[in-house]
Amino acid sequence: MESIREQADRAWAGDEAASQGTGSAGRLFEVVPGIALATGFGLSIAIQTADGLVIVDTSGRNHGQRVVDAIRAWDDRPIRNVVYTHGHFDHVGGMPAFDADAEARGYPRPRVIAHANVPRRFDRYTRTAGYNRHRINARQFLAARVAIGSAPKSVSKARPASVDPDVAFEDAAGLPRRAGWPRLRAPPRASGETDDHSLGRGSPR
Repeated sequence: MESIREQADRAWAGDEAASQGTGSAGRLFEVVPGIALATGFGLSIAIQTADGLVIVDTSGRNHGQRVVDAIRAWDDRPIRNVVYTHGHFDHVGGMPAFDADAEARGYPRPRVIAHANVPRRFDRYTRTAGYNRHRINARQFLAARVAIGSAPKSVSKARPASVDPDVAFEDAAGLPRRAGWPRLRAPPRASGETDDHSLGRGSPR
């Protein structure tokens, strides 16, 4: 199977087919020893540490289980921490599948870490669920238009409680510096796609 690096090299060289993404959900590429990328609608990164796994993003709700299955075929140790890079649901919606995996294996539930603006985003999504789905997403993803007045005006379905972060930080300097905890920072808001994004660095350990 072609490696993710080989595909990326072809994409950079102008191969249009290589630039169309990594294929179907549930594929896993070990980018370097100890760090793997799992495909979905929204990618997940798995990092091996001395204390277990750190997961960066969980993909979306519809692909979460396939991402979990791909990661578990690579490493079956406990997932200690899950980091959200930001609060868009194609990055966080797969979290219930990770919780279910922990419960089935008898592991503690993963700790979810995110910027403090992520739960605020979720609150906004809850308040505007119908409008966000039927008007904003329809425009962004070129879906069928919904007539004004026909879209639900209130919450269509409550979000799973497990999606919310357990640790929400304004200043990542306060996060523990020990095995299994990622090194994060919250960059200036103007430097990213959203106002709730986090950056991480480090290597398997």
